[in-house]
Amino acid sequence: MRQQAVLVIAKGGVRGRSGSDACSSRKAAVEVGTIEGMVLMIRRGGLLDASLVADLWLCARRFALGAVPAPVHSDDEVRSWFASHVVSELELWIAESKNGELLGMLVLDGEWIDQLYVDP
Repeated sequence: MRQQAVLVIAKGGVRGRSGSDACSSRKAAVEVGTIEGMVLMIRRGGLLDASLVADLWLCARRFALGAVPAPVHSDDEVRSWFASHVVSELELWIAESKNGELLGMLVLDGEWIDQLYVDP
C-alpha cells in the first residue's frame, strides 16, 4: 500500500535560522503526492547553506566519476564559489527532509537549470 507524501514548497528564508534570504517572485505552493510516505520541503537556499550544498555537489560529482568529469577545483574553492557566486548571483533551491537533512539542490540561472544534484 502506498502512503501519501506531503511536498511543501516554502517561501522565505532559512527555516530555524536568522537571516534575510529574500524569496524570488516564484510562488510557494503545497502539494500532495505519493513518495513512500516522505515529507519533503523545498526552500530557497541562502549563504548559511552554501558549504553544505557545496559538499553535496562534491559528493555527487565524485559518485558519478566516469559519467561526469572530475572537479578541477579544490573542495575549498568549490565551497567558496558556492558562497560567493551561486548564492548571490544565481537562484539556489534546496530539497530537505522534514528533519532538515539535505536531499538535493537546484540552481537556476534565469530560466535555465544550471545545476541539479541529489544526494547519492
